[in-house]
Amino acid sequence: MHYQMRPSDVDFATLPGVAAREAAGDVQLSGQPNVETLRPIYDAWIADRTAELHRSQPMWERGPLRDRSREGRLYAAIYEEGGAARGYALYTVRDGVYGPTTEDLHPDESQRLTLRELVALSPAAYEALWRVVGSHDLVRWIHYDNAPEDDPLFDLVQEPRMLRRATQDGIMARVVDVAAGLPQRPYGGPLSLRLRVIDPLCAWNDGVWAMETDGTQTTVARSDGAAGLTLPVQSLATLVTGYRSAAALVGMGRAEASAGLDLAAVDRAFATRHRPHCFHHF
Repeated sequence: MHYQMRPSDVDFATLPGVAAREAAGDVQLSGQPNVETLRPIYDAWIADRTAELHRSQPMWERGPLRDRSREGRLYAAIYEEGGAARGYALYTVRDGVYGPTTEDLHPDESQRLTLRELVALSPAAYEALWRVVGSHDLVRWIHYDNAPEDDPLFDLVQEPRMLRRATQDGIMARVVDVAAGLPQRPYGGPLSLRLRVIDPLCAWNDGVWAMETDGTQTTVARSDGAAGLTLPVQSLATLVTGYRSAAALVGMGRAEASAGLDLAAVDRAFATRHRPHCFHHF
């Protein structure tokens, strides 16, 4: 998801009955981001998320910390509370991107801020980091090209339309090996399900599979029984990643459920806390 906003648009709303949040921590700004500081925050943030990648040192260096001179200097804002780092924002600021025009109310605002990542482990960290991003007086536009689809900023600011939020292409997911892939994620509870997967390209996937899980341990094996849920491999990818529920897939004609299938139980098992997202493009 993409944001393009003015710094003044980072204006958090105060709702009736909800006290304004006072940050209990502090934000430290650095022009030399340290992977050893960032990694524990990122690892904690992705622990309950789908499709984010575990990063090695080279992935940090060639990903969010990569030197892109055309974007300007890279900064790291680190939110610390109680002696522990609880969030970070990585962004670049480039001078002289926007020249003055007759329509400019503030002709000195020539900088562009590009937010690469904002990772927060608490609401206080999230708001504090966004306030830092929005505090750059000489920035005309803030661009955030890869925000998670369920990023909460739209629900927190005074004028959400001013974020100019837009969806765009993101993860392209495919289940290459049903038997090996489905047990790799946790599930929301016990489930016994027979899946009929339609995959004309990968013959080893095509057929009926018996899936048994207690939520933590999962087995998937070939079966001769009747399928409770039939779906093409494309729909399976959206189900496994938590992007679409089984009920939604059936409702749009992208899956078929047997008469006795408890779709609510299937949806509880496959549901994820967050929408799938990946900071890396590859």
